[in-house]
Amino acid sequence: MHCYRLQGCKSQPAGVIDLHGKNLVGLREPIFSPDGNLCGAIGKFQTLDNKGLIMDNIHSVREMNLELESIIESCSEGIYVTDHQGYGLRANRALYTIYGFKAEELIGVKIDVLVADGTVSDSACLQVLKTGRPATVIQVHKSGKQLLNTGRPIFDHEGNLVKAVVTVRDITSLNKLMDDLKQSNARNEKYYSELLRLRAAQTQYKDIVTASPGMQGIVDLAVRVVAGVDSGCLLLGESGAGKDVIARLIHTSGVRADKSFIKINCGAIPADLLESELFGYEQGAFTGAGKGGKAGMFELADGGTLFLDEIGEMPLTLQVKLLQVLQDMVLYRLGGTKPIRFDIRVIAATNRNLEEMVRLGKFREDLYYRINIVQMEIPPLRERAEDIVPLIKIFLEQINGKYKQKKSLSSDAVQCLLDYSWPGNVRELKNIIERAVVTSHGDLIGVVDLPAKIVNATAGSTYTGKKLKNIMEGVEKGIITDAIVQHRNLRKVGEALGIDPSTVFRKVKRYGISEDFTY
Repeated sequence: MHCYRLQGCKSQPAGVIDLHGKNLVGLREPIFSPDGNLCGAIGKFQTLDNKGLIMDNIHSVREMNLELESIIESCSEGIYVTDHQGYGLRANRALYTIYGFKAEELIGVKIDVLVADGTVSDSACLQVLKTGRPATVIQVHKSGKQLLNTGRPIFDHEGNLVKAVVTVRDITSLNKLMDDLKQSNARNEKYYSELLRLRAAQTQYKDIVTASPGMQGIVDLAVRVVAGVDSGCLLLGESGAGKDVIARLIHTSGVRADKSFIKINCGAIPADLLESELFGYEQGAFTGAGKGGKAGMFELADGGTLFLDEIGEMPLTLQVKLLQVLQDMVLYRLGGTKPIRFDIRVIAATNRNLEEMVRLGKFREDLYYRINIVQMEIPPLRERAEDIVPLIKIFLEQINGKYKQKKSLSSDAVQCLLDYSWPGNVRELKNIIERAVVTSHGDLIGVVDLPAKIVNATAGSTYTGKKLKNIMEGVEKGIITDAIVQHRNLRKVGEALGIDPSTVFRKVKRYGISEDFTY
């Protein structure tokens, strides 16, 4: 074999060599590093036939080699070639850019040296040389870049591993995008779950009708804030104000919505029975204890919500045990020795002043602070008069459907209900509406169909202490309301009253009259 010394940095012309009686044609090509330095050479030799035809193809071979070189260099992925021992033979410009290498740091250097000195964390090339099979690894460069290494073996015609070719792609930005996408998906999932929770709450409690800012704030707080946590919640308010409705709203709007909602009125059960109702009992625990025992409210509510209504009525002796159970989330049935673990949320409610009861020693201070992490006070109906008319409407719809009726209230009857103080709050209002629907004879419920206590309590209130303007507005509102109830059509109401429909519409908006009509 003849060797040729390269002169300068240009391709050497082909020459004919006589080797043992055979004519060989040789072509030498230099190999340059990206910085322009000569780092190697390629020599090709081929037998020259008698006709010298090979000489005609020399230029085609050179062009193919140059074309292949251009393709490799134009590739955006890094390309790296080693021999069977792992020594670097060549690399394209993209690889040098990715790693920040110079030619002398890579060409002629074994790949395991680069791994050993921490330049790269791992190499697909090493795995290919060890196993003779393709390999892919995620490589971390000392600069912090994350690189995807994919290596493939090259065999000779006898099946011997002679080289390894590795392609390298910088996936740092791609991984960051994937992380950002995961975080974005997690946020979207959270927002979507929250939206579903709020929609479920709205669907489940579409009959919670309120027009008063105070009550709207309570509902919003219950759904958006309190329902999303498991902290103890104390609902304050008068009897009948809707504490049980808000408690159920909190449960239905939270993550425990698909579990049990158990309500127990601590003031409606005798003190000596309340303990067994709460914690259950074993067979033979006391005289009359049923066969096989009985699970208490805490067990029945496991995974869900336990609503302790009128907790202010609970005896002090039972408050001690309740506090211990809430702290440990473990109970023992009456007469039992086996600990029973549970997972519940507790919502308590009362119409009493627990702070005053604590001061007087009638309610345990430690239990008070345990159940009073979040406090919500439900305003009485007399302080949210804006809710009376919407509540009347929803109760009429429910009760008319229940009894298959089509009854409505006259404006005088509505005004009478507006003037009443409602000591029994929403519960009393619903009771009055149902009573009026059941006992009235016609489809229009008037003042005469209302209970005497309400009529007597509001007698004279229409005029006493009111200015003439307010009186006239009240009369006008009543007339328009009656006309809407009768005609259910804005144009017909205008014709009946002798005014333009647009005027009727403005007054409906002004007085807040229910828009139960067509145009």
